[in-house]
Amino acid sequence: MPLQAGDVAIDPIPLPEEPARRAVLMAALANPDIATSLGRAIPLLSATWLAYMKLASPRGKDRDDIVGMMLTGKVDEAALTAAVVGDDVLLEGLAAAVAERALADDE
Repeated sequence: MPLQAGDVAIDPIPLPEEPARRAVLMAALANPDIATSLGRAIPLLSATWLAYMKLASPRGKDRDDIVGMMLTGKVDEAALTAAVVGDDVLLEGLAAAVAERALADDE
């Protein structure tokens, strides 16, 4: 079911059930970026941690989103890499996204 806040489409991504993944995201959510461009403070999850959430998704759209965020330079790839150490599924997803980004850089 499509969700929307004002004119902004929302793609809900549930918090993971795995304790290690949940701990990473809870730390990120405890220190959000704050946007003030709309005249009030709005907490935002940074691109790095949004990419982290999307790494576990099987959807191609999410992989494309990660690559797009990487191409903007808004993903702290060192922090993202450190966060996925020891999680084979997320490491595999990150490796695939980095490879796709490298292909896009070459174009």
